[in-house]
This record gives sequence, C-alpha cells and structure tokens, in this order.
Amino acid sequence: MIRIATEFLWGAPAASLALWALLSGAGCAGQPARTTAENLARLPHDPTAFTEGLVIHDGVLFESTGNYGHSEIRRVAPASGRVRARHRLPDRYFGEGLAWLDGRLYQLTWKSGTGF
Repeated sequence: MIRIATEFLWGAPAASLALWALLSGAGCAGQPARTTAENLARLPHDPTAFTEGLVIHDGVLFESTGNYGHSEIRRVAPASGRVRARHRLPDRYFGEGLAWLDGRLYQLTWKSGTGF
C-alpha cells in the first residue's frame, strides 16, 4: 500500500480521486487497480490560489499558481498553509507546472512557451 495525502492541500474529492486513479492504474485498459490510498491529513490552503504545480523537497512545499496577473511561485508552510515567500511572474505569464531538478525550481507557463 502507498500512503499518500490525497487531500493534502485542497480536501477536494475530485483531486483526491484523480490522484488515486493515477497512482492505482485505474482507468488503464484491462488493468485492475493495484494500489490503495489512505488520507493522512487535511491541511489548510489559500482558497484563492489557482494551484497549477506542487513540489515538496526536503520538507518544504513549493507551489506554482496560475491566472494572468496572479501567477507566482510560493514557499508554503504545510502545517499552517502560511505563505513564507513568493515570487510573482509578470502579468503577461500564466504560471503552470513546477519541477525540482538539480537544486533548482523550474516553472512552466501556459501559451507563452516560456519556462523559468
């Protein structure tokens, strides 16, 4: 069994279901589900954030938010949901996915074809 926090930030059933389906292999043609999921915690999160990407590295949560004029990368305290640091993107960018590679965060954008 893989123990994951499927309601880690949002508590949203759709997000929980989608994550469970992805990890369990549900929906793959002819493949039975092989994994079960267990909710470990339900933690606070900014309800106005349009979350596009999440990375947890060394116990630190990084979040990429989207929407033109509101996109940013945040460093968030998982237990409280408090934003500890943020870096806004220029208004012309719509923040998307986030990845950690070789000690750096990389953020993709929507439509502009730009990565940071």
